[in-house]
Amino acid sequence: MGDAEERFYSQLEEEGESFFLDYVLPQQRKSYLCSAECCHSPKDPMTSRLCAAQCRRLVDTLRKFYIEELRDLAGRCEKCAQRCEGVVDEAKANPMTYHRTSFRKCSEFCALDFLNLVPKTMQSLRKTARRRLEDSSQNI
Repeated sequence: MGDAEERFYSQLEEEGESFFLDYVLPQQRKSYLCSAECCHSPKDPMTSRLCAAQCRRLVDTLRKFYIEELRDLAGRCEKCAQRCEGVVDEAKANPMTYHRTSFRKCSEFCALDFLNLVPKTMQSLRKTARRRLEDSSQNI
């Protein structure tokens, strides 16, 4: 793995952890407290389960959303790198261009491209999370 690829995955991991701490974890705490209230004075087991499921709904949605977004970005970077194999195969047919077109150069270019997308993706993710949190607080 090249330097740019390592930086991409490192930044993606750091940003994902930051998002989890800023958005998912606080909601998870609220979810646990809400679920405890559901069980505090249970009328019947089904009502308690439905209440607890409702409490978990937002945190589950946030967690699923952020995991999908980060996986999507990482997957798109990997697909870009896979396309590099085809570029290198084509370049092998022409020895004059082969030395200029290497898989490593191509995959580094992909990683740099996607490294620049991480902040934009995280900004969009945070904006969507804030909107979902606001919407959920208005529905209470």
